[in-house]
Amino acid sequence: MGSKSHKKRIFRKRNTFALRVSSFLKLFDMYGKNIVLTYNGEDKYRTLIGGITSILVCFLIIAYAIYLTSVMFKKDNTTYTKASFLNDLYSNVEVHRPAVHDRVHDSVHDQANGISQSQFDLAFQFTADGVDLVRDQTAFTLFINHVEQEWVTENGDTYPKRSYKSIEFEKCGETRFSYDNLDEIKRIGVDNYYCFKNKNYSIGGSFYSPKYHYLEMKLRRCVAGASSCKSDSEIEALIKASRFSMAIVNTVVDLKDYKKPVQYMIDDGLFWELVPGFRKKTDIFLRKNEASFEDNYVQLGFPKEEEFYQVAGTKDRFESESSKGDLLSIYLRIDKITDTYERQIYSIGELLGQAGGFYGALIGFGSLFLTIFSERLFVSSVLRNIYQVDSWQEREMLDEELRHQHCQEYKNKFIQYKPDGRKVKVPYTQSEKFHHQAFEDIKRMNYLEANSEGNQLKENILERCEQSMRERKVFKYGYKDILHYLLCCAFCRRKRSMRLKPGFREHLYFEIGQEKLLDELDCITIIKAVRQLKLLTAVLLNKRQKFLMKFQRNNVIDSSSSGTSDEGQMNIIDLMASKNKKHVEIVNKKINKVIESFCDKPFQEIDKRVISGIMKKRFSDSEGENKDQDQSLDLNLNNNSSVSKSRKADTIIPLKSRYGTEESLFKPQRPFEEDFGMSLKLKEFEDEFHRMKNLTKE
Repeated sequence: MGSKSHKKRIFRKRNTFALRVSSFLKLFDMYGKNIVLTYNGEDKYRTLIGGITSILVCFLIIAYAIYLTSVMFKKDNTTYTKASFLNDLYSNVEVHRPAVHDRVHDSVHDQANGISQSQFDLAFQFTADGVDLVRDQTAFTLFINHVEQEWVTENGDTYPKRSYKSIEFEKCGETRFSYDNLDEIKRIGVDNYYCFKNKNYSIGGSFYSPKYHYLEMKLRRCVAGASSCKSDSEIEALIKASRFSMAIVNTVVDLKDYKKPVQYMIDDGLFWELVPGFRKKTDIFLRKNEASFEDNYVQLGFPKEEEFYQVAGTKDRFESESSKGDLLSIYLRIDKITDTYERQIYSIGELLGQAGGFYGALIGFGSLFLTIFSERLFVSSVLRNIYQVDSWQEREMLDEELRHQHCQEYKNKFIQYKPDGRKVKVPYTQSEKFHHQAFEDIKRMNYLEANSEGNQLKENILERCEQSMRERKVFKYGYKDILHYLLCCAFCRRKRSMRLKPGFREHLYFEIGQEKLLDELDCITIIKAVRQLKLLTAVLLNKRQKFLMKFQRNNVIDSSSSGTSDEGQMNIIDLMASKNKKHVEIVNKKINKVIESFCDKPFQEIDKRVISGIMKKRFSDSEGENKDQDQSLDLNLNNNSSVSKSRKADTIIPLKSRYGTEESLFKPQRPFEEDFGMSLKLKEFEDEFHRMKNLTKE
């Protein structure tokens, strides 16, 4: 007991923590190799038409991919989008600082990436015949204020409360105006304009918003009567000759410019000519815009984004001159609308997606036409290597089928009935008679001794066997047959109609062979075959032989090993129909050699079974006994015996056929495999054998 438990501990698998962790991690393996059956060493069955079509598909995909690549590098398929959104200025109290907004980055980084240092700014001048009137306090006064308005409630009354913050200004020169093209500044003359000293002003909201920020510029005439003012006639003359101009750094978006899509320019188109006795009011609406540029060939969802302000428009109003002498009022306000610009170039991801979609479409269309070819060619190749066709019987069946079409009663002539009422089909073609006679001769061998008659019968059997072997041919089903199958709509025909027409015989054989193949590939059939093989191994081999089977030479892999099967890669039936005379000669010599090997020694029981399988599809161990039983049945009928007694006598089986004795065993007739079912274990088989042996002794 101690040694056995010690052996169990030695061969027991250690379930350590590392093994459990390793097994758990293997569950998440996405790169595991799929386990599939192979055909001739390949996991796919490849056809000629499939290869040609695949090459054409590859050429089309490569050409299409080259075209898409050229489109990508030329940026011809770029997507441009512009959308406008309406902002709720009442609830949105965002405050914008257009002159110092956070778009400004490090200048070195921005210049390297093509980002302009320009941003929104404004400059102004007030002249009359080239004379600067901004600083002339004797005629005009300019007020620039940053206004913040809030709604307050006092004593039940709600009113807007405004606070004013004056903004000073000075000459712009070359540095005060936020524009990076100095030459254009000098060309337009903006360096002689006036710019704000403090550009940290804010705008936002609307009149009814909780917070309302805007910029206010007012130009007033000097009120008459003041000691420092000019006369009214002089002031009116200046007003008629004066002009108030404004230069604004405005923006325009050029989505086709990949270096500087947001371009800044000096917009000097705003100017006002004053009229004595009237007051001009102008609202300048500044719009905040956003831009998103996805210009990378490999796009990971991180586009370059940019914010900028643009003058969306102006609104002018005319009023009579106020008592304070206001001639011009300009208000800089935020616009209600926001524009968003998006640009996305044609990227590698889109190229792969479009090429993959085109590839999938080609594969899909190809599958519609080639699937039936590949499937039927694969089945045909399997049938070619497994099954055969009797050419002799085929030639006769074609002639007989033609006669069947003209005579409906012809097929009833070959049905006979035995005395017990069983219906038996009698062979009527030459090939069926030939094979039936050979099978009957094999059964007669059991009752003949080794004399001249027995030897003559043996020679006849071998001759018929050789002739039957030479009449076999390979089942062929190729492209022409598949085209005929499709064009003639053979898939809509029944087997009976295909059987009656010679042109459809190949399709009939294909359908029958396919059904037979699918039945043999059924998982239940395979499991049963494996179980029967295991049971046969358990019955026929002892413990030592099973142990030695594990060390057979065929299980050794060395430099002389081959991956081919024992039968080789050439099918002997193919060689029989080969056009090469050497191949046919080799096969004929092999057949003659096999037939001659049976002539020198008597038939063994296994030889009879193998040769019987050549002549007849289905037979059992009791084929030879049925003849004796039929003869005894006929004798009983002639002696007016009852059918029940004759059937009872029919169940008596000679025990010699099973156990080599002359006694009889009264047991219902069944083949040996059904007696024991091949599902009994070895001990049950031995017990049954001893029980039946004891019955024979009794």
